[in-house]
Amino acid sequence: MVDYHMHTDFSGDSTANPDSMILTSIQKGANEICITDHCDPCYPDTSVSFDLKRDDYFDFLEKAAHKYKNKIKIKKGMELGLQDGDVLEICNEVAREYPYDFIIASFHCLDGEDLYLKDYDKVPREETLHRFYEANYEILSKFKHYCIVGHLSIIDRYIGEIPPYDDVYPLIEEILKLIISDGKGIEINTSAKRYGLGDRTTPTIPILKLYKKLGGEIITFGSDAHREEDILYDYDVTCELLRSIGFRYLATFKDMKPSFVKI
Repeated sequence: MVDYHMHTDFSGDSTANPDSMILTSIQKGANEICITDHCDPCYPDTSVSFDLKRDDYFDFLEKAAHKYKNKIKIKKGMELGLQDGDVLEICNEVAREYPYDFIIASFHCLDGEDLYLKDYDKVPREETLHRFYEANYEILSKFKHYCIVGHLSIIDRYIGEIPPYDDVYPLIEEILKLIISDGKGIEINTSAKRYGLGDRTTPTIPILKLYKKLGGEIITFGSDAHREEDILYDYDVTCELLRSIGFRYLATFKDMKPSFVKI
């Protein structure tokens, strides 16, 4: 079992001890994990710090990989929160600062606003949904130093009543084509139930099917755990879902390059 999205107290939104997260992963039967703590340059919500202490963080990852090498593979990762404009230049610099194995490209903000704090009543939700995916495409057209796009439909967590996706599927298709042509991938993120989305997966099943139809093969499993109890969350159920769609492998990464393990 592999889990390629988890957080520790190096992230501003987690209090989980890094060693405890690793030990729990071992206890749960994982044979490979990637710790992916948050780095969101110029994050608009100053009440939480996503200014990752990268020197200390990377030093910990290297030492942990050696310390636990006989029990579990630990890959060196980061979840990088992308925004356009000058922030994107900072993201490019941060992504190349250390030799990470794996970088998640994530979208936690839209046009300078935190998705969590955004007022979704200001404009029709359909317009916000379209703008979110439009911004994703614009940024991914310019930013290339990543491995997978994290929780592609993350806006579903925060928007409230989710509008129909019919009008944004053409845009999502272009995003997926771009990801595939760049040799990148996506993740299936199993945090949706913990955000009250019920059986609605992240990304949704129609998006997963579209990705597969377009030729997408690179897909990672990510619990998005910020606590020990959420590591490998819904792993078996998720793997069965992926198999039903036609996926046969999960991607793992070393030096930003994918390898594949059978589901």
